[in-house]
Amino acid sequence: RPLIARQGELRVWHFAHAIGADCEGGAESALHLAAKTAIERVGGITLPGLTVKRTLTLPDGRRGTGEASILETWIDFSEVRTEVRLGDVIPDVVGTAGMQAYLIEVGVTHFVDTGKLAILKALGHPAIEIDLRGVDREAWDWPALEQIVVHGVSGKHWLAYPGHEA
Repeated sequence: RPLIARQGELRVWHFAHAIGADCEGGAESALHLAAKTAIERVGGITLPGLTVKRTLTLPDGRRGTGEASILETWIDFSEVRTEVRLGDVIPDVVGTAGMQAYLIEVGVTHFVDTGKLAILKALGHPAIEIDLRGVDREAWDWPALEQIVVHGVSGKHWLAYPGHEA
């Protein structure tokens, strides 16, 4: 639909639909697409750290507690694809490093539900979600978005990390 440039002195410059057009969710869609584009442009991402703690009771009654951690880490992708079907699911981004695929979901107002989470876990690939709910109604520019989506770790969490149970 036709757009009008809004360049007022009080609000952030933006585009609005011409008379009669409704664009509910347009800001979310633009942010979602921009986040995926940022990952594609940079060709890598900082993955969040992960700590797993387990307490076990041995057959003789003794209890032991162990903890294993991986630090946040940068990963370069040899290939970045968006919206690729993997069985019954279409992750937002699939980044490949060596032989390993990393699945990335971007949440603005809709996040991975329990059904999709089960499918992602069953695929056996590491998967993260990036929570952008705090950015969806704010003004952003490419460097700021790249910092949040690509380089930062706050708002990122693991959905699946193969082998974490072991």
